Amino acid sequence: MFCEDETYVVDIRCVTPCRVVFWNEAAILRWCQQNESVLKNYLRYLTTRIRFLNRRLDALSKNSVPGKLMSYFSSESQEGVLTVKSYTELADTLCLSRATLYRALDTLCAEGRILRDGKKIILLEESI
Repeated sequence: MFCEDETYVVDIRCVTPCRVVFWNEAAILRWCQQNESVLKNYLRYLTTRIRFLNRRLDALSKNSVPGKLMSYFSSESQEGVLTVKSYTELADTLCLSRATLYRALDTLCAEGRILRDGKKIILLEESI
């Protein structure tokens, strides 16, 4: 929406039967004009996506893999602790192979910058 490019950047797949509503740009503009909360929520969503992508770009632009990881951990952790769903998903998020991810995690552990406890990654004080 609101873009000249007609390429879709998101692919949505439903795992159960559902109903889908398609709105054109004009209808969405009218809805936003008539309902301030719709506009605020849409802007909030867009802002959240922009910030997420900025953090991801920042992590990807670091020179070293451990640097990428520490940048990502710092931005995504809650009080110095990050719980990952899976290390495969983390590797995919950071555009790394699993082997590269595990080597970098081992390096950060050996340097005393993080502790790993299963799926929890704990940032040590000097790294926060």
